[in-house]
Amino acid sequence: MDKLLKEISNTMLRNGKIDKGKVITITQSYNLSEDFYNYANMFKKTGRKVAEGMVADDRIEKLDTIFFPVVFLYRHSIELILKAIGFKYIVNRESRKSFLKETFHNLSMILAEIEPYLTKFISVDIKGYQWLKQLLDNMTNMDRESDSFRYPFKIIRNKNDKPAYKMKWVFEKQTHIDLIKLINKMETAFEILDTYYLENYTKIDEYRNYNTDFLEEGGDYYAQSVVGFAYNRSKMYLYIIGYRKAAELLMDEAFKSSKNMNLNFLPACYLYKNALELSLKEIVFDIYNQETALEHIYHKKHSILGLWQCIEDRALKLANGSKKDSMYTYNYGLLNEIHIFDGKSDKFRYPIDKYLEYHFKKQKKYNIESFNMLFNQTLTFLNGISGMVVHYNEMQAEYEMEMRSWADDY
Repeated sequence: MDKLLKEISNTMLRNGKIDKGKVITITQSYNLSEDFYNYANMFKKTGRKVAEGMVADDRIEKLDTIFFPVVFLYRHSIELILKAIGFKYIVNRESRKSFLKETFHNLSMILAEIEPYLTKFISVDIKGYQWLKQLLDNMTNMDRESDSFRYPFKIIRNKNDKPAYKMKWVFEKQTHIDLIKLINKMETAFEILDTYYLENYTKIDEYRNYNTDFLEEGGDYYAQSVVGFAYNRSKMYLYIIGYRKAAELLMDEAFKSSKNMNLNFLPACYLYKNALELSLKEIVFDIYNQETALEHIYHKKHSILGLWQCIEDRALKLANGSKKDSMYTYNYGLLNEIHIFDGKSDKFRYPIDKYLEYHFKKQKKYNIESFNMLFNQTLTFLNGISGMVVHYNEMQAEYEMEMRSWADDY
């Protein structure tokens, strides 16, 4: 199988083998502060685009699904700009590693680490900084590890002689979130941090219009996201739909306008990748009992191939197939290609890994259409497997019900 995610060479472009209008270029400055700042703006702008597309859509149910990727995009942009500020002042390589390791995704801790470098900017508007700090504290209480809007629950592992695995829902009650206020707060927080990064001493007064509640309830009915409703608390479904639709929105925009291709590419790929990971985890839940499923997911984490191996045997058995079938080898090849390209689920989110090594060590050119096709094909493939497993489970449940009914009659 030809690799879909292969790099595009200049020779291929010159020879007309690739449509230039579908080629994106990933370029780094190799200045960590600048590159994190560029990624921050990329994720913030795409968060805004997805939010605007979500509010403009007449289908109100979209507000309850695309909400999750929108909040992730904004939240991630704030993490990135905080780290961009940190790398502006923390220049020693080992100190930079420690900065990443000690703060991880914790927004409050990152802000506390960089605060000593910002005193002259904070003094311009102390109340603005206090508003920002309180907002980030509230965000951290809700989403300390940057996973509350990527996954519907957290896995709690009790370390006993025989470890037990339980789930804790992120949203344990139905919540009506004011989407407009949320987006405006995220935009304002980013703008304040932007003045710190650019060192321009500008006062941002917009924060005075909002409190520091991260997810404030209320607002117009057609600009509310309703989450945590018990009657529709699928383990993964709403997140899968939301992340895939958000990725499709960004990809569609990229295909319509060349100037949006480079901007939308990495965020869209991450959204697709998370939808793919969630799809695999949903099938794991359909195959195993809850605790066994949680154990598998806990240990496999973000590994696409690891999660696939958890479901592979059952999928083949239900399809009456084998590993030699052309359909299996093709789709396994696609999953493997994604796994190799982004094995640790950080290549689309950050310019570097935790060791400060760049993911793209030189300028890279890729065919954006190939990425879009690959992710959609694998998601469609997994959706088919999910349907097959669910159908089998329903048939099995009906059979067992009939057997119990028959036994009761005698």
